[in-house]
Amino acid sequence: LIDRAAEDTEVILRALAQRTPPLKDTLEPRLRLADRLAFAALAPVMSEKVGGWLPDEAAMLRPTTAVTYFQKATSVRVIPYAPVALIGVPFSAVTCYQDLLAVPHEIGHYVYWHEPLARGSLNGSLARHFWDQPAWLSAWQEEIFADVYGMLVAGPYMAINFQEILADTKREHFITDDGDHPVSLARSYVFTSVLRAVGYDAVADEI
Repeated sequence: LIDRAAEDTEVILRALAQRTPPLKDTLEPRLRLADRLAFAALAPVMSEKVGGWLPDEAAMLRPTTAVTYFQKATSVRVIPYAPVALIGVPFSAVTCYQDLLAVPHEIGHYVYWHEPLARGSLNGSLARHFWDQPAWLSAWQEEIFADVYGMLVAGPYMAINFQEILADTKREHFITDDGDHPVSLARSYVFTSVLRAVGYDAVADEI
C-alpha cells in the first residue's frame, strides 16, 4: 500500500511539474486540452449535477475528475482511494493531436474498474460481474470494454485512428494473441460493429 501511494504521488508531482515553469509554456496547453478530453469522456456516466448526461438514479460514477500527464505511452492509473483518473499520454501528443485519441479508451478502463452507483443488474463493477468468463475472454474483456466505451464517447475518430495505427502491422500480428489485448482482427470487428450500432454504417463500410 505504501509503495502504491508513493508511485501515485510521483505521478501527481510529474503532472504538476509539467504544468509549471520551465515546462509550462511547452506542455501545459496540450495537457489542458487532454484534461478536457478526459473529463468529457467521463461525463456520459456521471450525474447531470456534475456535468454528465445521466440523471442521478442512473449515474454509474460518483463525481470524478481526470488529470493527464506526459510519459512514454498512453495508460491509466486507477486509484482506489480517490475519485480521479490519472491518464498518461505520449510525449508525441505535444505536436500530434491524433495521439490524444487514445484518452477515451483509457477512461474506459477507469469506468470498468469502478463500482456503479446504480446497481441494477450489475451488482458490482464490471470487473466483478464478468469474473467467471472463459480464460480467453477474461484476458480480453477489459480491453474490449475500453474499446467499446471509447467508441461510444469519441465516435468514428477512434476507429479511424486504430486503423491508421494498424496500417503497417504485419499480417500475422492480426491473429497473434499477446494474452492481454484482443487480437487485432477481433478489435477491428468490435470497432466496426459499434460504428454500425450507433448509425455510422458508411464509415464502418469504409474501414
